[in-house]
Amino acid sequence: MSKRKKKSKTRSHDSGLWLVIADGNWIEVKKSVIAADNIVPRPAIRYGKPYVEGKPIELVENATFPVFREDHADLIKAKFAAIEFTADKLFPGDEIAETRYTNLIGAIVTVSREIPLATYQRHMVDRKLQKVEETQKYQVTGINESTGKEILEEFPYLNMTHQIYEKDQASGALKVLPRIYYDLWLTEKLYELRSLDDAGRFGLYKEAQKLNNYPFPVMEDGVQKVDGDGEPMVKYEEAMLYYEGYVAQSGSSQQYHAFIVPVLVQGEDGEKFICEMKLSKTIKMYTKLMDVPQEGEVPVTVAGKQQPLVMSSVAEMLLKVTV
Repeated sequence: MSKRKKKSKTRSHDSGLWLVIADGNWIEVKKSVIAADNIVPRPAIRYGKPYVEGKPIELVENATFPVFREDHADLIKAKFAAIEFTADKLFPGDEIAETRYTNLIGAIVTVSREIPLATYQRHMVDRKLQKVEETQKYQVTGINESTGKEILEEFPYLNMTHQIYEKDQASGALKVLPRIYYDLWLTEKLYELRSLDDAGRFGLYKEAQKLNNYPFPVMEDGVQKVDGDGEPMVKYEEAMLYYEGYVAQSGSSQQYHAFIVPVLVQGEDGEKFICEMKLSKTIKMYTKLMDVPQEGEVPVTVAGKQQPLVMSSVAEMLLKVTV
C-alpha cells in the first residue's frame, strides 16, 4: 500500500527567524535557550519559626486568606450566634475548632453572591493554620538517614565583597585570565566601574593598560619557562581580572563569578575609558551543534521538492557509448 506524499508548505518570510546574507539567500534558523550548569547551585530553602535551642524547627508555609467585607461577615456571625451555632458545638474537642469555624464562615461568605470579597492577603501559617508573625530562613544541608527528615541550618547570609586582588592572598596565584574567555560566561548583572577620585583615575588607567597587554607567564609542567638568557618567558595577551565568590549586595546569599575588563571609548573630545564588571553563575554549553559541510556534500532538500533520481540500466547506458 503506497503512502501518500505530504505536500510541502512554503514558509513565509514574514514569520519565523531568518538570516538574509549578502548574496540574497534567506536562511531560516531556529533559536534554543542555551542550557548551562549552575556553577553555584541554589540550595533548597525552607521557612520556619525562629530556632529555639533544644527544640525541633517548626516549618511554616505561605497561605492565601480571603478578606471579607466586615459588615456582612459580622452579620453572618451574629446570625450563627443567635442559633447557638458555635465552633465548639460544630467541632467538639478539636484543638483548632475556632480556625475551622472561621474557614467555614469564609466559605459561606465566598459562595454568597451578595457578600463579595474585599481582597486577599497572604500570611505565613503553621501546621495548625495559625498566622505566624516572625519567621526565619533555613537551608537543607542533608538528610537524616535514621529518620528520613531534612537537616536544616540557619541560612548563611553573606557580606558584600569589598576587595578584589590581582593575586590570591593565600597562594599568590594570579587571579587574571585571558580575555578570550570573557564571552563564554552568561551575563547576569553588568556594572561599570570608575574611580572615586582623580588619583584613582590614574591608577585605574594604568591597570587598564596593563590588562590590555598583560604579561602571562609561559608555563611548562607547572614551572615557568626561561629563555636562552635564563630570563622568565612571558606572552602578552588581553586579560581580565577574575574573582570567584563575589557578593554584589550586602546581606545577600548569592555568589557570582566576577570578570573585570577595561573598555576604551573614542568620544567627541578624545579617548575615554571605563572598566566593566560582569557577574555570572553559568558558563555556556551548546546543545544543538551542527555538522560542518564536508567537501562534496550537498544539502538535503525538502522532501516535497526533491526530484527522484532516474538511473538507466547498464544495457541502456552501453548503447549510448560511442567508440
